[in-house]
Amino acid sequence: TSIDKGQTWTSNTVGTMPGQANWGVSLAIAGESLYVARKDVDVRVFANHTGGEGAFTFVDVPMASTFGDILADPTTGDVFAVSDTPEFHIRRSSDGGLTFDAEVNPPGAYHYSDWALADSTIVVAGQEDTFARIPLSDLTTSVVTPVNASAAIPQSRCIAASDNGAIFTAQVDSATSEPSITLYPSGSDVGTPFALPAGSTGSSLFAVSDTTVIYVYTTPASEVAIGVESF
Repeated sequence: TSIDKGQTWTSNTVGTMPGQANWGVSLAIAGESLYVARKDVDVRVFANHTGGEGAFTFVDVPMASTFGDILADPTTGDVFAVSDTPEFHIRRSSDGGLTFDAEVNPPGAYHYSDWALADSTIVVAGQEDTFARIPLSDLTTSVVTPVNASAAIPQSRCIAASDNGAIFTAQVDSATSEPSITLYPSGSDVGTPFALPAGSTGSSLFAVSDTTVIYVYTTPASEVAIGVESF
């Protein structure tokens, strides 16, 4: 963790478990609450409510999962364990990650899913050429929007959302191997694309505002690089 805008850092042991390499590690923050998820047999959710200082508690969340994520709603504090098989699986916690409600399965199925939450909506994308919006008010429903880009290399598409509901997607084109980011303004299904540096691969996104996104990607020299794009 860092409290001086990344100038200095401290580390804290969350916990140990074997974990599945394809699932990776997921992180979500809501205020002073920090959540880390990892999968072995079940999805294990670690929680800390003091800004990452001190001990983490954990709970094992049984749910079907091939790829998954952990999300936190900064408005309500609710936490969501989410996954694909490739069908969607969601379990909500309203008590800071102590317990999770029964699994909900909104319509949809994505391979290699990536998830985000903002503006009372969960958004999810995958290898398929669409992304889905799932409203927190009714997790049994979803609305699918075509991605304004060509087919993506598996595991290259990711998604982010701003506080007001603007959506960003990124991908690496399966035909040209060129990466790009697309912005969908809040409430719009029409995207504006932007090409990333040639030759960069697999990226992740963080929405700074409705028009600005931070992206992290790997260069052809296997270096990790960070960029900022404003639309």
